[in-house]
This record gives sequence, C-alpha cells and structure tokens, in this order.
Amino acid sequence: MNKKAVGLFLVLGLTAVLTACGGGETTPPADAPADAPPAESPSPQ
Repeated sequence: MNKKAVGLFLVLGLTAVLTACGGGETTPPADAPADAPPAESPSPQ
C-alpha cells in the first residue's frame, strides 16, 4: 500500500473511534432543575 492509503485508513479509524467513544456530555432531564438538591433516601429505623 502506498503512504496515502495508509494515512487515509488511519484517519478513518481514528474518526470512527472518536465518534463512538467521544462526546460524553450528558444533559439533565428537562423536568429536574439543575440547582435542586438531590433527593434524600429515608433513613432506616
């Protein structure tokens, strides 16, 4: 293979990996305000 083909495969492979594994941003649900305290679980008695 020539150098251009190897470079193309590397770029395509890295793009696929970044697309599959990247973008770890999560948004909170629309009904839960961002500044609300977490729900407390009842204490066992």
